[in-house]
Amino acid sequence: MTVSPRIELVPGGLSLSRLVFGAWRLLDGQNPGAEEVARLIDTSVDLGLTSFDHADIYGGYAVEEAFGAGLARWKGRRAGIELISKCGIMLASSNRPQNRLKHYDTGAAHIEASVERSLNNLGTDYLDLLLIHRPDPLMDADDTARAFERLVAAGKVRAVGVSNFTPDQFDLLASRLPFPLVTNQIEHSVLETSALTDGRLDHAQRLRYAPMIWSPLGGGSLFTGEAHASKGCGQR
Repeated sequence: MTVSPRIELVPGGLSLSRLVFGAWRLLDGQNPGAEEVARLIDTSVDLGLTSFDHADIYGGYAVEEAFGAGLARWKGRRAGIELISKCGIMLASSNRPQNRLKHYDTGAAHIEASVERSLNNLGTDYLDLLLIHRPDPLMDADDTARAFERLVAAGKVRAVGVSNFTPDQFDLLASRLPFPLVTNQIEHSVLETSALTDGRLDHAQRLRYAPMIWSPLGGGSLFTGEAHASKGCGQR
């Protein structure tokens, strides 16, 4: 087994493997069976990638269930990995026919229902980390915070954070919580450097939390030479 360095998101708090397995494209162009997914999990953990990043919407709301089927076949210990998921984006999808238009929902009822579905899909009793996927222009910070508090108190979520938030949006939600937001998951690569100048990395350093980086290889375009197409995809 390869031992990978770990990173504490906040001092004394949840730690993740330095490299995180992103499940966004798990089902792109393929339909891996449970045994194949179990082998993928095993290989990742053997390489030191113990943290697995999900979102309810990945694969048109299908990735978590496929991963959970593999996790049920995996022979390892649940306590030896970290499961991360995100919620808040409401995609128009055949798997969510009630969503006629893409929008955002960071209300307590939706967050708590989404976590219950993620737990069921992944076949686990808890998420190690729950993130709000995108800023919601209509977010009621008090309502969102209430959901976070209830989920943490119930042991269904170990830690909470956000994704793609500005420093001000982060601070607003953090001001309503009795415990810290432990990370902001942001896009950053040599092709996307705005976090260096828009205050997001400065904010992380000031508050001493470790940001999570998504698409660090530019969605693969660093290898293919093709234009980076992550922006506007509605998935991250």
